[in-house]
Amino acid sequence: MANQQHLDILKQDVYGWNKWRREYPDIRPDLSGANLQRAYLHQANLSGADLSGADLSMAMLVEANLKETNLEETELFQANLALADLSGTDLRKARPFMADFGEATLCRVDFRKVTLGCYQSTVMVTWMSYSTLSKSTLSIPLSRKQWN
Repeated sequence: MANQQHLDILKQDVYGWNKWRREYPDIRPDLSGANLQRAYLHQANLSGADLSGADLSMAMLVEANLKETNLEETELFQANLALADLSGTDLRKARPFMADFGEATLCRVDFRKVTLGCYQSTVMVTWMSYSTLSKSTLSIPLSRKQWN
């Protein structure tokens, strides 16, 4: 469950959020399970935050700092993460259907059990053009049973 104080600061505006992050660099924001659908988080410093289980559907995360962020089981439907830095991020079991990772930095990202292509026979496109995927973990299930 998200820390309500952290969520309130983030929802005010990105400028105030980034200022708070600079003032309290040792705090690891807890935004787990938060509903951030359609949130405008352009250039937000979310590094090290716990966003596990959050809903970031259609969120604007262009140029966001998501280094070492926990995005496990996060909903990223149509999220825009273009030019974002996701180095060292945990994306296990995340759902980035139709998300835009164009030119994002994806070094050492854990993509285990993430569906990037097809979902129930419907082709979904996840944009990853010009993204850096060095040392990322990508696994492809051999059968549907591996997803359960």
